[in-house]
Amino acid sequence: MTRAPLPTTPSADMFSFGILAIEVITGHVPAPKQRYKRLGTIEHASLKKLCQKLIDESPRARPASTETLHVLDDIKTKAEYTRCPSKRRVKRKIDGGVHLLYT
Repeated sequence: MTRAPLPTTPSADMFSFGILAIEVITGHVPAPKQRYKRLGTIEHASLKKLCQKLIDESPRARPASTETLHVLDDIKTKAEYTRCPSKRRVKRKIDGGVHLLYT
């Protein structure tokens, strides 16, 4: 007997994105029983926390794509600022959102 595919939902997409993110960050495909073990190898605290939320068992606990993008943007901004502290930060509106840019 063939099992019917589960419906595609934004929450399921975010779970898949979380699995892909873990693979990209760690360099290993996280098998179902090794997902949380792989999370333990992620050293960046914010990325680890985001990945934990993305692969949460409860679909309602997973962040939406907009929240995920904001977290990733914050991580990127902090990394850029750490590398280039002498640059001036400027808030700009781009595509309906506010982004921090460096000039």
